[in-house]
Amino acid sequence: MVPLQRGNGGEHLSLLPSFLAVASSLFALVVPLLVGIGLGILIAGSREKMRQEERRRKRGDDDKVTNAVTTPMTCSFLNDKQETSSTTTTRVGKVPGVVTGNSKKRPPLVLPHNNPILQPPPSSQSGSCDACIRESGLLLEQVPRHVAVIMDGNRRYGKEKYNCANRGHVDGSKTLVEFSKWCLAEGVQMVTVYAFSTENWNRCPLEINSLMNLLCTYCDELRLEAQKRRIKVQLLSTDSQRIPTKVALGIQKLVEETKNGDQMVMNICLSYGSRGEIVNACKDIAKDVTNGVMSLNDISEASFQRKLLTWNCPDPDLVIRTSGEYRLSNFLLWQIAYSEMFFLNKTWPEVTKEDFLCVIRQYARERKRRFGK
Repeated sequence: MVPLQRGNGGEHLSLLPSFLAVASSLFALVVPLLVGIGLGILIAGSREKMRQEERRRKRGDDDKVTNAVTTPMTCSFLNDKQETSSTTTTRVGKVPGVVTGNSKKRPPLVLPHNNPILQPPPSSQSGSCDACIRESGLLLEQVPRHVAVIMDGNRRYGKEKYNCANRGHVDGSKTLVEFSKWCLAEGVQMVTVYAFSTENWNRCPLEINSLMNLLCTYCDELRLEAQKRRIKVQLLSTDSQRIPTKVALGIQKLVEETKNGDQMVMNICLSYGSRGEIVNACKDIAKDVTNGVMSLNDISEASFQRKLLTWNCPDPDLVIRTSGEYRLSNFLLWQIAYSEMFFLNKTWPEVTKEDFLCVIRQYARERKRRFGK
């Protein structure tokens, strides 16, 4: 049995204060170090969380761009559509949410001539990247190929804004130049505008003279703009004999000097009436039958269409009428049998690019063209 050595226990007890002092010093060093490490971990975690949120935000922005083609648009100047057997019309008001439609590839055009401008657009190989090029966000095959416009409301606009009807026509001509730029940027291949009808000759002679003088000036401006943008201009007229000589010469120069345009075709209907166009076509067919050029059995829709002024043009996909009126006013009655109709509750000089983009978006996403099928 080993005896208890009190002296050794006393020596151990005498070392306790020194041990406590060393432990206290180590604790004072270790605790700040641990706190610093903990703070570092928290800061690093916070930064990583911020980076993750930033990546998610960027992915969300990319998704918005990618989904731009299918995002519904609401046009404040359009509303519920009314369908008839041949034509779909849209009245003024608010439109329900637009859904994706008319996205099928359009059938190839069968044209009576080989016009490179009017060939069917190639299928997009770049998907949504192709749509990002256009402000509308539409793919090329969704864009209407031929847009026809009844430019109404110039006089009313001029009287209300300037107390001068002629000023409205001046602003209207500027809108037409801008409209052609919008169409060109979106990939529209043909634009047909109703500039002056055969019925307009019944207006006040003073107003007609002012209009004809404006046309002379406008022909020069449009010719320069068309040459710059490689737009081919054509004249459609059913009663050209009534056009004043100075205007006829200006238009002749406009047509001649833009004939090589290969980016877009612009048809200007001047002294034009659709009923007169149909009557003239019937006369030509009757003459051919009388002269033995063709028989009664040769008369068909295709042979009749070849007698129209638009024989080398596809039918309009889309017709826009401004100023809140709901009529065709003797405009392309044969050609728009299956065109989509849009009526805007604003005068022609008031039309903006956003109005145009909203129309073609709704045309592409909501209208489903069945052609009687």
